Amino acid sequence: MKKAIAFVSTAAFLASGVVASAYFPWHMPAPTPTNNTTVTSVNDSTVSNVVNTSANTGGNYTKGGMATGKNANGGDAVSLTGNAAAAASVTNFVNKNDVDVDGCGCTSNSNNTVTVASVNTAGVYNTVNTSANTGSNTTKGGKATSNNSGWMWFSMGGTANGGDTGSSTGDALAASEVFNVVGTNVVRVH
Repeated sequence: MKKAIAFVSTAAFLASGVVASAYFPWHMPAPTPTNNTTVTSVNDSTVSNVVNTSANTGGNYTKGGMATGKNANGGDAVSLTGNAAAAASVTNFVNKNDVDVDGCGCTSNSNNTVTVASVNTAGVYNTVNTSANTGSNTTKGGKATSNNSGWMWFSMGGTANGGDTGSSTGDALAASEVFNVVGTNVVRVH
């Protein structure tokens, strides 16, 4: 009979614990929420720039005049060139990832995870040719022929001037700028 009383009292005690747990839930730990966030961004780019820029005031040909006859003058010739300026600018922004994960529930007592994977593959090929030219100018003096006529012992004499030539060039300026920003990742998790 003692065994039966012990069994009944043990069963009653266990039943009261189950009932108490059902009515007093703070005795049981609350389940921890779990959220998993995964962000994957993949960029694969190829950029090719070929830029040719030139300025030219050169390549001029100047020739003095032609003089024929007694005291003839063919005239002068002058070539004047201005300034030559050439500029090229290339700017590339390639493969930018901007990730903003808001409201992830990431607190010290959560099992939440955020995984961000950013993969950038890029090939940037720039060929920039910039040139300025005020040169390659050619000048050639004039041609002169003096006609002297008369007896061998007596000449009327005379001179001829074919003309002078000259060339004056301006300044040449060439400038290039290449700016590449490749594979930028910005990740914000809050």
